[in-house]
Amino acid sequence: MDPTATAQGCPPDQDRVAALERALAESEGRLAAMVEQQRLLFREINHRVKNSLQMVASLLSLHREKVPDPGQRRVFDDMVARVHMIAHVHRMLYQGSAIEEVDVAELLREMAQPLASLSGGSLAIRADRLLMPADLAIPVGLSVNELVTNAQRHAYPDGSGPVAVDLRVAGGEAVLTVADQGNGGLTEAKARDGALGLLLVRALAAQVGGRLSFDSGTRGTTVTLAWEVQGA
Repeated sequence: MDPTATAQGCPPDQDRVAALERALAESEGRLAAMVEQQRLLFREINHRVKNSLQMVASLLSLHREKVPDPGQRRVFDDMVARVHMIAHVHRMLYQGSAIEEVDVAELLREMAQPLASLSGGSLAIRADRLLMPADLAIPVGLSVNELVTNAQRHAYPDGSGPVAVDLRVAGGEAVLTVADQGNGGLTEAKARDGALGLLLVRALAAQVGGRLSFDSGTRGTTVTLAWEVQGA
């Protein structure tokens, strides 16, 4: 009889291996439970943030109805659109499988209908799939919101017209363009001076490390935002 065998007939080394396997399985189970708990907590936080933002948008809309001046009403419209865009991101985080990333293409498509309704013009969206952390997707979405709004209001004499948003991802770079077919009134100099509220767009572009450029002429204006992305 092997003197190193236990009372159950198993060598001590096998007992230790079995004990380690049980401990490892228990640790993996606890870790999986913690990850799931964190995921559920994160989703609940995004759900509550989304609801809070929607409440803010509703309050702004109520106050808007009490403002007689058209210019001031447009300011409220802009604020509501921005709040709704951020709420879209948190809704996508709440409903999606990824808890920290957002598909920017999906976000832009969801923004299309509200933006078109607000401006009264047509909006075409073409976008490649691009996953980005929420804290970077929000500046991109807000930039599109501002650029589309500015194009609809300032490029066309009647206040509305076609605007195209295009997002292409290749070679480690994302290139976002917002183009109108208006009077070509937006120039880089005007944007740099703060005309049309594009100081906000410049600040948002800086958040993603992007480069902002303008191409304006008699056939319209194209604003381009380009930034580096990983895995593209």
